[in-house]
Amino acid sequence: MSRVEMRLRALEYVFVTWYVVQAVLGTWIAFRVLEGLQRTHLSVVLQGPTMGVVVASSVVAEAALLALGIVLFQFVLRLDCVARVVLLVLAWISAASAMIGLVAAPVVPSAARALSGVSVLSNLLSLAFWVWTIKVLQFDEQVRRAFAGGAR
Repeated sequence: MSRVEMRLRALEYVFVTWYVVQAVLGTWIAFRVLEGLQRTHLSVVLQGPTMGVVVASSVVAEAALLALGIVLFQFVLRLDCVARVVLLVLAWISAASAMIGLVAAPVVPSAARALSGVSVLSNLLSLAFWVWTIKVLQFDEQVRRAFAGGAR
């Protein structure tokens, strides 16, 4: 296995791990927000689906997106230039989004501090993962040469 393939496989494995952690954090935040809304005057709006249905729907959607991400990484592992560009575009947008989320993190009341902390943690993890993805796909000379050699 070449160094480039090892780097790309490591990127895929870290992506799956990062994605699962993000999905769990996101589902937890959504659950807590919906739980809080059920105790307010908005509970009338939320009488339709149960919390179980909401969480199950979220898990199904997250699993579908994870599957798409794994498919994208399979194309990246085949040194498909279009897949590399798609992943780089996603990486730059996601890194910018995570940075904005960190910079613009509001000062929250004590009741929402737990959610705010989880949100900051989620943004830090996202920023770290996407910056590393950009570093590997855009700035690693060997990886760039491998994709240039396999241009399709």
